[in-house]
Amino acid sequence: MDGEESSIEQLAREQGLIPEFEDIVGQRHMLSRDDRLSLLRAMGLAVRQERDCELESEVLERRRQACILDPVVVFEHTAGRVELSLRVPGHLSPAAWTVELTLEGQPTQLTHFASMKEGETNWNEGRAIRVYRVVVEHEFPPGYHQLRVYPEGSLQIEGLGQTLLIACPAACYERPEWKDRKVRGLSVQLYALHHKGGSGSGELDDLLRMAPWLRAKGFELVQVNPIHATYPANPGHASPYSPSSRYFLNPFYVHVPSVPEWKRLAAGEQDRILESLRPAPSASEFIDHRAIGQARLAAFRRLFQEFENHEVKARTARFAAFQEYCHHKGALLERQALHDALFEHFASAEEPIFGWQQWPPPYRHPDAPAVQSFAAANRREILFYRYLYFVAAQEFERVRQGLAAEGIVLNLDLAVGVDRGSADVWGDRELYAVGAQVGAPPDPFAPQGQAWGLAPMLPSELRRRAFRPWIELLDRNMPAGGVLRLDHIMQLFRLYWVTDDGHGGYVGYPAREMLGILALESHRRSAMVIGEDLGTVPPGIREDLARRKVLSWRVVYFEKHADGNYKRPDEYPYLSIASVNTHDLPTIRGFLSANDIQLRENLGILAGPPGRSEREQRAREVERLGALLSEMGLLEDASDPDQWIEGLHAFIEQCGSQLRLLSLHDVLKEAGQPNLPGTVHEYPNWSLRYSRPIEEFPT
Repeated sequence: MDGEESSIEQLAREQGLIPEFEDIVGQRHMLSRDDRLSLLRAMGLAVRQERDCELESEVLERRRQACILDPVVVFEHTAGRVELSLRVPGHLSPAAWTVELTLEGQPTQLTHFASMKEGETNWNEGRAIRVYRVVVEHEFPPGYHQLRVYPEGSLQIEGLGQTLLIACPAACYERPEWKDRKVRGLSVQLYALHHKGGSGSGELDDLLRMAPWLRAKGFELVQVNPIHATYPANPGHASPYSPSSRYFLNPFYVHVPSVPEWKRLAAGEQDRILESLRPAPSASEFIDHRAIGQARLAAFRRLFQEFENHEVKARTARFAAFQEYCHHKGALLERQALHDALFEHFASAEEPIFGWQQWPPPYRHPDAPAVQSFAAANRREILFYRYLYFVAAQEFERVRQGLAAEGIVLNLDLAVGVDRGSADVWGDRELYAVGAQVGAPPDPFAPQGQAWGLAPMLPSELRRRAFRPWIELLDRNMPAGGVLRLDHIMQLFRLYWVTDDGHGGYVGYPAREMLGILALESHRRSAMVIGEDLGTVPPGIREDLARRKVLSWRVVYFEKHADGNYKRPDEYPYLSIASVNTHDLPTIRGFLSANDIQLRENLGILAGPPGRSEREQRAREVERLGALLSEMGLLEDASDPDQWIEGLHAFIEQCGSQLRLLSLHDVLKEAGQPNLPGTVHEYPNWSLRYSRPIEEFPT
């Protein structure tokens, strides 16, 4: 029948597939039958035809009907009530059921349903299931609460009703010190920092070295690239946006001499280690991540020996802190350390193997017997990696507190996902769509579309787990008293999946719930939130984010009217962060000289809009932006790049945005950009070192 939903369409809808979307140039695209089936298979569903989808829908519905309550309900705490669906076997009446409420940090208390409305009756394997809409009224404080329901006198019935109630604020945290103020910040590529006599690659400790300079320049915030864990045994994998784990920090950002065990080494040995960490005198402007990472790993192994010989053997307070860290991080840390030990084992073989997908099959699952045997035989190596993440966590907290003491707020960045070959995916396969990767649909700039090599989380699994993976991510990445930037904030609404067999489409995510939890965690940590909302954003989303006090990202290069003219500073909304560019865009010098276009031409990857050259477009952009700056009295000589830098920085200072962000690359008047989109090995992404050491930053 025309208009009747097929089983494929029904299952696709139930799993969150978005049937159509509008691309960057306004063209509409519809999901085909094959797109739907491919995306569903990437989710782990065994479907190849209509009947398969019908059976899968039936199985999933039976599982849902077997649960008396949904696993989680997210709501605004100020409502004073929460509404739930209650699925009850037909022979029972919930009118006299016991209702237990356990508020976070408080003892369990009895409560009752304030109202109850009987709805439809479903059938599950021949048994009637009656659905009720019930309401629990209470003054819920923000937090994580438990609700249990069961028949009077019975605690043991099939499908015992229990749910996590997440009571959230309506909006994210706002720093009272910044209320109605405009704050100046600096964007820093942490790996690109260096100081005289150092390793030539950035460390967390370098932020403390910068603090007096930051304060003198009026910066109150410093934003850094993601500092997630990568692969210790493969330091050449340097992209901060393609990590191995978003739950742990990258130990390569630790300043080796700041580790307490360093003081136990003899002066001569300290000198030899420091010498091994320094770049060669002939080192280029690009960082040799592999060489520096290998030297740091060797240094950490030496410090671990001292930790074993003194802290572990003597059961010192430092060892107790290590044990507490391991206990708190639990199974996630165990699997991370086990993965890293296995990764090193296979990477150091005669024929190196990188990534768990290429490991021998017996080692591709953390619970496999071969993996458990490896763990038993390599306890010390696994302990070393646990120590490594302990050291990184301590270093981060030391630096965060040091910056706070200097009046500098730290702004971290949460990457949109993890590498498909990552520890996170290996350790928790059921959470990810292993048959797909995050990307972007085809457009005039990338006619073949984009595939980013990142494994997407399964929205259904997030909900089934009561969003605990999302809560854990925020817990590990949101700095206390700081700011968290969410790369590609659309990840909370939808992600474009590219399947292994070449299909693609948008998959929806539970944005309302995830944004509510984001607001809750931001208040618990007194941390503000920035949402990177560049690119195609469907109508209404920016308004929703503004209501939730998530700051929008406004980039001067992109802030134009429909006629192509640039917006004036007073057109930037207060609930936003204004910057000239980002790590994916040219610096001011690069923008003026079209350095990025030249690079793409040289590499043969230029794919501009049909009918016009990128150079012509750039010339028009420079002309229009220069005209606006001149009109505002911010640019006298358009041929002088230094005047452009000063003028655009003055423009940013006049923007209506609450946060005004300058790039250190622009402050240092550099032309190169950190990352050239569309390249992997063709350009040394994430390896460009700042042109000056910290000691020589402009006064």
